[in-house]
Amino acid sequence: MNEPVIQDCLKLQKSFRRFSRVFTAGINNILGRGGINLPQYNSMIILHEEGSVRMGELAKRLGVTMGAATNLADKLVAAGAVTRRRDESDRRVVRLALTAKGKRQVQDIDTSFVDFVTGVMRQMAPETRARFLDDFNLVLDLMDKQRELAQKGE
Repeated sequence: MNEPVIQDCLKLQKSFRRFSRVFTAGINNILGRGGINLPQYNSMIILHEEGSVRMGELAKRLGVTMGAATNLADKLVAAGAVTRRRDESDRRVVRLALTAKGKRQVQDIDTSFVDFVTGVMRQMAPETRARFLDDFNLVLDLMDKQRELAQKGE
């Protein structure tokens, strides 16, 4: 357990746990003002990026069961942020899409988040900020690849 890469992984794990706590507290504060929670926001982001998504695809992208995705969708539909429609080519398929209200909510949340993070980024020198963003995205890309390999059982 003293191998340097393992020690670095343990440090990264500790940093990610801290990041998760700090990020979650910050984003929950922003989301709370809009009356939604993080899983609902994550659903809205997927719909914002994709336009329209099948219920099964939403569940898969969120890493939740169909029942949990349905519960999220029910709450977002009731709040007027999302519409639920049967697919015209296959009536068994349910598709979700953001309403105009949902799109505004995503934009408002994104603006609030940028305002929140701008205060942090302004404290970093431009070259430090650029290096951090490059390195952070590299780590995320590698983690995503590793996750995909693990899902395939490799």
